[in-house]
Amino acid sequence: ETKLAIKLLRELQKGDKSNWAPYIRILPKSVDLPMFWEQNDLDELELDAMKDMVTDYKYQLDQAWYEVEQRYPDFTRELFDWAWSIVLSRSFSFETNSGERHALIPIADMFNHGSDTPLEFSNESEPNYRANILYPPSNVVWKVRKDKMGRIGMEMRMSEDLPKEQEALISYGGSDKVTFIANNDLLLLNYGFVSGGNSLDDINAFENIEHLIRWYIDARSIDPTGKPSANDLAGAAMASVRSFQEELIQSGQVERDFFKMPSANKFNIMHGGNLDTRAVLAVLNMERLRAGLTISNEVDSSEATSFARRTIVMRLVQLMYDEFPSGLKRDLLLLSGDLREPETWEPALMKPDIDSRETMD
Repeated sequence: ETKLAIKLLRELQKGDKSNWAPYIRILPKSVDLPMFWEQNDLDELELDAMKDMVTDYKYQLDQAWYEVEQRYPDFTRELFDWAWSIVLSRSFSFETNSGERHALIPIADMFNHGSDTPLEFSNESEPNYRANILYPPSNVVWKVRKDKMGRIGMEMRMSEDLPKEQEALISYGGSDKVTFIANNDLLLLNYGFVSGGNSLDDINAFENIEHLIRWYIDARSIDPTGKPSANDLAGAAMASVRSFQEELIQSGQVERDFFKMPSANKFNIMHGGNLDTRAVLAVLNMERLRAGLTISNEVDSSEATSFARRTIVMRLVQLMYDEFPSGLKRDLLLLSGDLREPETWEPALMKPDIDSRETMD
């Protein structure tokens, strides 16, 4: 990002002499990203994990500026912040033999966001309910290719036939090989908006497998020296997670390097109530071991599996109480744009004549 931001500022300094002048003139004058928010606005985020990510972004920006101002004394912090925000919110990233590259590509960066293909959540009451409501699915995919001369270029193509006047949309989550999961945290951090009904949205329940194990042992009041011991349970949980991840790699669903990313080792609860299968397996196999049963990678319909799922949902409830100071009424009020005090406001979902599923979405 820093190198591309510097290049953008160099072209900006050339004015009309730059070949990129027409493009630079139409770039937004500012991008409303959380890293530039005032503290009272950041406090509205409430989720500590999100605040931590904003702090990390601000630290990276400060570090980048510290190095840049030494080499480019003619740059100002205000202009550098602008260039960084343009790169963060409009550039495309892709892997090359020399590592990750970023590029600003005129016209390609004008596509609006379309959600990734909506997930289907199946349960007894809502079979195959598609949980994407405000942002339609993306219908354009892009790839980075090299021509015969070794030059890098981008290919964009429609994933389906579009009727006249239907908008062409890309997913800001990445190319045909996903760069990151486009949950609302990352959309807000990188692009300054969130996607209503985002089927890829989630909330982090556990930072990693060790965090899940510690929480489980505390919640179940496990005797560290008992039979099975806390170490035995931890071994069963870790083994099941590693085995499941290896199955995903061998089946070609993900690249091996995917699990090297810190974000890939977090266990999340997905939009619509889907739980990370690895977390379910970890809890399930600790329960199996305590019951004297054989551990496996099978997630069946047994009472033990049901208990494992309820255990993880308990963690979500704990997060809601611990990390969100405001109540549901106030949050729904803010989302609706209604500025009245919560005590005088009757949420629509409390009215019996309104479909609760549609309202909650």
